[in-house]
Amino acid sequence: MQSSIPTRLIVSDSRKASLYSGSLSRERADALPRVRLELAEVLKSPWQDFHEHGRPNALGRGPSTNASQYFVGEGNERAELERRFAGEVAAWIAKKSAEAPEAAVVAFADPRFLGHLRSACSAIRLEATVERGEFSWLRPAELAAHPSIRAALGSAAFRPAGTR
Repeated sequence: MQSSIPTRLIVSDSRKASLYSGSLSRERADALPRVRLELAEVLKSPWQDFHEHGRPNALGRGPSTNASQYFVGEGNERAELERRFAGEVAAWIAKKSAEAPEAAVVAFADPRFLGHLRSACSAIRLEATVERGEFSWLRPAELAAHPSIRAALGSAAFRPAGTR
């Protein structure tokens, strides 16, 4: 049996990012690794409710009082807030990677947030594996059992040294 390899898993959406720490071990070379994870830290977006503050109430406005109400600029504003949070998450991943350079680091982001996070990681030249996955609602044991998580962490951790 191979020795345990430290792991860092980041699961993120546009509102929060969760850092899981744990270990991987492999009993046989051809077997998937055994994954153990526990929640270590959570980073919440300081802007998640920002767009609601200071806005006038939309009710009773527009061509009809029972029509669907929204603000024209809300879509662009939401994308900007997601880009800001992606920058924070990328910096957070870089900090956590520096704290444990020997650990395998893999980040998963929901599809809507994935492009923002990849752009932010490349902007700071962070060499991190960022995969597509909506896993922010899963508990640590469910994450550890998920095939996508197991495969991504296993392939990141058991690469030859110097190729991360």
